[in-house]
Amino acid sequence: MMNPFENKMYIKNRNSFLGKQLEQFLQTNGFVVVDFSEVKQDETIPWIVFQGDQYPPDIPMDLHMTPQTIFNIQRNNAPQLEHVDQVLKKIINIQMKPTDGTSSFDVHTMNPFDSQRLSQSIGEIITRHMDNPLANGIYTEHIPLQKTQAQTVGVVGLGYVGLPIAVAFTKKYNVIGFDTNEQKIQSLTKHADPTGELSAETLKDASIHFTSTPADLAHCDYIIVAVPTPITQTNVPDLTSLVEASTMIGKYLSSGTVIIYESTVYPGATEDVCIPILEAYSFLTAGLDFYVGYSPERMNPGDEEHTFEQNNKVVSGQNEKTLEKVTKLYENVIKGDIHQAPSMAVAEASKIVENTQRDINIAFMNELSVIFNALDLDTNEVLKAAGTKWNFLPFTPGLVGGHCIGVDPYYLMYKSQKGGYHPAFLASAREMNDSIPQYIVQQFLYLIAKHAYNLKDFHVTVLGVTFKENITDLRNSKALEIVQQLEDLQMDVQLYDPHVDAKELSKHTDYPLRPYDQLEKTDAIIIPVPHDVFSSTYEIISNKLLKDNKGIIMDIKGVLSSEDIPDSAIYWNL
Repeated sequence: MMNPFENKMYIKNRNSFLGKQLEQFLQTNGFVVVDFSEVKQDETIPWIVFQGDQYPPDIPMDLHMTPQTIFNIQRNNAPQLEHVDQVLKKIINIQMKPTDGTSSFDVHTMNPFDSQRLSQSIGEIITRHMDNPLANGIYTEHIPLQKTQAQTVGVVGLGYVGLPIAVAFTKKYNVIGFDTNEQKIQSLTKHADPTGELSAETLKDASIHFTSTPADLAHCDYIIVAVPTPITQTNVPDLTSLVEASTMIGKYLSSGTVIIYESTVYPGATEDVCIPILEAYSFLTAGLDFYVGYSPERMNPGDEEHTFEQNNKVVSGQNEKTLEKVTKLYENVIKGDIHQAPSMAVAEASKIVENTQRDINIAFMNELSVIFNALDLDTNEVLKAAGTKWNFLPFTPGLVGGHCIGVDPYYLMYKSQKGGYHPAFLASAREMNDSIPQYIVQQFLYLIAKHAYNLKDFHVTVLGVTFKENITDLRNSKALEIVQQLEDLQMDVQLYDPHVDAKELSKHTDYPLRPYDQLEKTDAIIIPVPHDVFSSTYEIISNKLLKDNKGIIMDIKGVLSSEDIPDSAIYWNL
């Protein structure tokens, strides 16, 4: 067999529907694809692919075409083959015939899964005939065209939330994964998850159609929206991505489609913001022509136990018919319980309450830490003693960042203020948690001054800079806030975090991200994010990184044991 990896494949009508589909298949299998218009007069052409209802008459007769093979792809009629023997010795005529009894089949309206199967079938025929490329003659191959019967779920937004959702639904549905980030789509197509949450094998087995083409969403029976909903610099909801996603979906919305929002929003946002946009751009009516539901996401990056399929799921719809559709959809993939909320606003509020509750409890722990530090008491020992009571809630002090706990309360506060009530308690909790990075740096400076270190010759190692343990996500990282404050103080700092991409980190700080074997000894170690990968090496790290086993160890979450801490070190924890 001629090695396909050594050949170019020339395609006429490369920009046609079939041309694009086939080009993708051929490139995946190692061909260099070139448009037929780019052929040079003295160039040898190993393979040519045409698409059209008739054989193209405009082949230059003086082209050097070896092994002189053409694949003519068409939907119905046989090609006109007069005089082709002057140029070609072998023709494979590929005909596509619908199986539903119709005389034609509009390939331009195929859903992505049918078109993928079509291009794969064509590619397989081409590969098979390349086994004997010099066999003369005209061959006809038939491809049966049959539309898929499975329903299609589209997922808009392929980050920490959307991608696991898309993978889960592939077990029962065709899935289209959409994202506006073309680089991310290219990575996912190659089975590489930029978040590091899913393995290449998982993505390969899922067989998701990844795309950045909005028109592909027109083929979906369901569309799940999982785009980011952050806050602005003034701590008010930023619905930019949600509005853009709704606008895009509206432009390509088909009648009967069910749109389900999973992004965190304030109560009423789906009905007040999203539905009007969908109606305006689709010229359809919600509840009659299409249906809208809300089901808040409960993803916990880095948590292999509480996954999308295992978690209990809250669902809601704009009416009873929608609620039934949304419930049945999730029942097909969710192993946990399904809770039907009485309205979308209730479901929206429930998500904010889940995370606001944690924010408040951690704020209480953080304030206790500040109090007990002033009283020279060990906060961890106090909590350990208090925890012996049967109804004591086991929260601990820590940094509160990321895109959920540190953000969601502001959505509830915003909506509350719109309703005329200022939630002072929630605001106080947020203020406490947001102040902790600065408090840690202040305590660090206090220890430096107390033990008479020279700041001009003071070096620091920071272990872990993501917003929480065992993930790659830097969004709203309070560990990075600590780093940035040290940078403002012009301290000499080296960073170590095996989960972080150096290029991504460079957007946030000028400090270098170093591999473990290149870390130098420093005067202090700060551990904001205790990744699991650190847990078995703390004693080694302390001995390796502290100069003469002396210096300051800032153990933010109190994860170190007494064995991990050199006797001569100065130890502090939150």
